[in-house]
Amino acid sequence: MKMIDRYWTLRALRGTPLFDEKWYKSRYPDLRDSRIDAAEHYYEHGASERRRASSNFDTRRYLRLFPEVLESGQNPLIHFLRNFDKDPRVCHFESELYDPYNTYERLERSGTFDIDWYLSENPDVRESGADPLKHYIEFGYAEGRPAHPDDRLREQAYGIVNGDIPTPQLKPLEPTSKSYIYENYVEDSKINQEVLRLQTKILQDSHNSPLFSFIIPIYKVSSAIVQELIDSLMKQSYLNWEACIALAYLDDEALRQVVEVAQKSDPRIRVTIMSENKGISGNSNAALEMARGDFIVLVDHDDIISPNALFEFWKVLNVQPDVDFIYSDKDMITESGGRRFNPLFKPEWSPEIMLNANYLTHLNALRTSRVREVGGWDSSTDGAQDWDLFFRVIGQSGKVAHVPKVLYHWRLVATSVSAGGMAAKPYAAAAQLRAVKGGLNLLGWSDAIPEFADDGLIRINWQNDLSPESMLVFVGSTGLPSWAGTTGAKSSVFIEVGEDLAQRINDAIAASDASFIAIVPDLLQPITDYWLREILAPLCNSAIGATTGKLLGLDAQIQDAGWVAETGRLVPLFRGMKRAAYSDIGFANWYRNVAAISFATLSFSRDTWSKIGGLREGERPDFEFTQRIKSSGFRLLYNPFVESWIDYAHTVERYLFGEDANRETPSIEWNSCFNVNLIASGSHGINIRRLAESSKEHRYGAEAFYVAGRFDAKEKAEPALLISSKPKEVPTTTKGRSRSGPSKPLNLLFLVPNFSNPFYGGIMTILRFCDYVARKGEATIFIGVLGSSSEVAVSRTIAAAFPKLASVARIICVSDRTDVNELNIPVMDIGFCSLWTTAYLLRDLKKCNHKFYFMQDYEPLFYPAGTTSKIVEATYGFGFHGISNTPSLASLYQSHGGTADYFYPSVDRSVFYPNCNRTEVRSQSSVKTIFAYMRPGHPRNCFELLVAGFRDLKDAYGDEISIVTAGAPWSLRDYGLEGTVNHLGLLEYQETSTIYRSVDIGVVAMATPHPSYIPFELMACGTAVASTRNAGTDWFFQGGANGFLFDYNVASFVSVMSRAVDDAEERRSIANSGLKLIDSRFSDWDASCQSILDVVKRTLT
Repeated sequence: MKMIDRYWTLRALRGTPLFDEKWYKSRYPDLRDSRIDAAEHYYEHGASERRRASSNFDTRRYLRLFPEVLESGQNPLIHFLRNFDKDPRVCHFESELYDPYNTYERLERSGTFDIDWYLSENPDVRESGADPLKHYIEFGYAEGRPAHPDDRLREQAYGIVNGDIPTPQLKPLEPTSKSYIYENYVEDSKINQEVLRLQTKILQDSHNSPLFSFIIPIYKVSSAIVQELIDSLMKQSYLNWEACIALAYLDDEALRQVVEVAQKSDPRIRVTIMSENKGISGNSNAALEMARGDFIVLVDHDDIISPNALFEFWKVLNVQPDVDFIYSDKDMITESGGRRFNPLFKPEWSPEIMLNANYLTHLNALRTSRVREVGGWDSSTDGAQDWDLFFRVIGQSGKVAHVPKVLYHWRLVATSVSAGGMAAKPYAAAAQLRAVKGGLNLLGWSDAIPEFADDGLIRINWQNDLSPESMLVFVGSTGLPSWAGTTGAKSSVFIEVGEDLAQRINDAIAASDASFIAIVPDLLQPITDYWLREILAPLCNSAIGATTGKLLGLDAQIQDAGWVAETGRLVPLFRGMKRAAYSDIGFANWYRNVAAISFATLSFSRDTWSKIGGLREGERPDFEFTQRIKSSGFRLLYNPFVESWIDYAHTVERYLFGEDANRETPSIEWNSCFNVNLIASGSHGINIRRLAESSKEHRYGAEAFYVAGRFDAKEKAEPALLISSKPKEVPTTTKGRSRSGPSKPLNLLFLVPNFSNPFYGGIMTILRFCDYVARKGEATIFIGVLGSSSEVAVSRTIAAAFPKLASVARIICVSDRTDVNELNIPVMDIGFCSLWTTAYLLRDLKKCNHKFYFMQDYEPLFYPAGTTSKIVEATYGFGFHGISNTPSLASLYQSHGGTADYFYPSVDRSVFYPNCNRTEVRSQSSVKTIFAYMRPGHPRNCFELLVAGFRDLKDAYGDEISIVTAGAPWSLRDYGLEGTVNHLGLLEYQETSTIYRSVDIGVVAMATPHPSYIPFELMACGTAVASTRNAGTDWFFQGGANGFLFDYNVASFVSVMSRAVDDAEERRSIANSGLKLIDSRFSDWDASCQSILDVVKRTLT
């Protein structure tokens, strides 16, 4: 009998694609060159040794999910083959969630797999020519080859954190424990004294410094802990604050002494001694009575705050002065304060999370007048008093701002709810229900009742049943499910996936008289009998545009819980995590708002569907529809108590839309309903984004191979309507001159590369010109964006800087393979290209009368001399008329045989301006602050020269100088700059100007004949500029009259910078000369834009 079982087992193994004999032997080194039969080995040894049967069947995972198989001794793959169509729990391991190539497709981008390092460490792989990522997945991991230089550290950390596991069993590239990752994040996000001093210096220059009043009710607590809190206040880089302390516990003499000493030592600390303990709300109101500040900041008596906390709040108010409520991220600290852990990286303002979690708590700043207007704290909600106050202060205005930084450290002590749950404060439970009921009333659910669920979270009893007014729309390929008639819905309809899906859904909705619609896949199985009632119920609130629920896969893990926007792409929230998982963005069982909803579970009202015009055809009509709902002002709600599972092995999007649906889907928002500090991998849950990623060198060789095969550099444009290409002298454009032209508005097309920041120098100049032309009514603007696939996303990005332009411009998304002559656009009177890649599109465009090359740098120098640089250079021979932003660039364009004009760029003086007291403020500081424009991977910015030069300069001056940089993050550690340079990260547009106004010297090195826009902005802020001695930029720096100029070597750099640091009088003279130059020639953007328009009109006539 045993022999018969063995025979049929081996036959089954050899007959299923889930056992790959060739892959199995090549995967494991001990089998690779042997004559062992692979199926026999897996049957006798491999399964018990937890070896994978193929890339699509993970034995170890299967046995972990089904321990009964392990206990019975059954072969796991055979168990799967016998039960996959019988037991819905059995996970189909062909799923893309477990396929290595799909699971790890983003590894190189994330930095977790280092291709260059892997090849350098494994010369056999390099010499074989094998794909390194594929090699690692199939062989390298099994052979023990690390994927990244940090792998060994990760394994050590895993062993430390999980001491009960003697041998770490890490899956390939799977993130290790959160505590290890967060410890690294804490280390990377530390702010040193140099940065804090710069923040204080910035604030001294500011005209707007609101007073923040800390509200600190103190009751039974250790005096040492209160001292730590006071110390954290004293360390704030923002100095305009006061502490309003209400001391309600007088039996502890040491505690009273700490408070009184603090009061005597600093007049900003104000204390009231309570005659009795009035409870947390009464004590907080007593502190509020003392507050003189514009905003109150809530701090518990046993916690601490980061030294930059108030500075970050001040930055928000500079950009959004009308907000009523500001909140930050937070973490916890041990009672001794020795370790930080358990971070909560909060999403943007999400009213619905507040229905079962006060996620806003700490650190908060509330507008004082608004707090007093609503009557302060309510003692009947003690235990949830802040929760209740937040609801009332925010109300329905939604004037809320989020600082995505950990600024608050919640101490884990025995009497805090964080430590002991409700047992620590049993009165808090009833108070929470009262607070949430008040919030429900404010948010529009006056009939709803909050209740505690079995898991201890609050759940809303919506008190309605909209099922009888609803229609269920099942999409898929199998037909109506058996349970379709059991939900109480008015009607059900099946729509097969395929062509015109959106239109067929619209037709079904239009043909019905249902008031509410729920769209789900036909393979969906509800877990509860109230599933439909629960997903429809929140729609009684007109502010809710659509709802979704929690869809589980066959492995009982979350497959869909709504989608969020992460760095411009939509990603599934909580995918691959447990049903009730807690993550760094909170519980999967919290209500929350999302950025988009898929057909996994989607419900909405007929009114909403009608208002926004129904569904539209496209690759993902569900995403397009729900993002349009959100952008129309409605909220999208995820309800975690709507639970179902899907009887399908892959993702629901693959079932409905095919394999192509697994590609990244762009979002109309850059970040929405998520947090910039996190990554949602789409298969492994949510992980913390590392702040100090290893720097990646630009792979010019690989790029050249692509460019050579893609761009045909024939040196002529489409001959339809070419302007003259004869060289001519470069005229000096007269500001403000206007030529007469056609009376009707022109069609103007501007081709640009994809962008996510409308304030970036070159892009901003283009958008500024388009905005100027649109405001004057001179042309209808078309903006073609190379590399974007979302017109709505581009329009929203433009609106951040130029709302008028965004409202009138027509956005066209194109790729480098787009046939531009197939675009649905009218004939263009004027066509502009910008980055060289867009020149190829403009060259081929027939429907364009006059073509222009908008030059803002000499782009062949962006690349090493070779294939790519020559293909870039060839675009200057396409015959377009050049319009450049410097005279030197116009001359270079002419040297390639073209005609060219130039204009002078300007500076936005409403943003970039000097401080009245700039001389006094700078002279007071003995430490000279240097801002450096440093970008690794961009040779034209002379990064290598600056690295070497600043190392030597810092060695020479030590603490007498402070060097800062900003922009996209890169690893200081990789270049030996830790302790030499401080990276401030990405700055808001207006925040940049505050930095420029506060530094003593700004350094911008350029190897191209364009000085960059940054020296203009620095000079406009009254800051002395140092740059490279460059013949192409001498027209601007005037031989050093308005700038410290150094040659392209370290010795010259250190010598010139030493002079700039030491000689205050010369530094002041250089700064004044630069400021005068900006005022006299570069301060009128309208005139600059008119200069461009003059050239265009002259060409047309």
